Amino acid sequence: MVPHERKTGRSNTKPPQTRWLAGLHVVHQQETIRYVFVSALDLFMTFLLLYASESGWTQRIIFESNPVADYFYGAWGIRGLIYFKFAVVALVVIIAQIIAAHRPKTARGLLNAATVVVFAVIVYSTILFVRNVSWV
Repeated sequence: MVPHERKTGRSNTKPPQTRWLAGLHVVHQQETIRYVFVSALDLFMTFLLLYASESGWTQRIIFESNPVADYFYGAWGIRGLIYFKFAVVALVVIIAQIIAAHRPKTARGLLNAATVVVFAVIVYSTILFVRNVSWV
């Protein structure tokens, strides 16, 4: 005799695997870490470009092109920019975790898309740096 599964109308897909990270229950841990990492690289490249421009090492004046980030940078300096950028990162991660409770594939897609977008910004920042910084 073979056991018969009861049909409940629900899909038989398993919920996403979760892990503990810094004391929190995190879904899609690898995607989250990847997004936070590229966001930290973006912050580093932004700082490097702004510092090089303010130090006179660039051929052109380089500035923060995001008006909201520029407001935080203008009002509170690099510390304000750091707080703003990581508040945005935290918001994206929190939204992805909330979405993951009901639609894990959508949450994974959100984190991966955000990672790709931020990585494209890093590539653009690197090109700006190479083209504009005086090496001599």
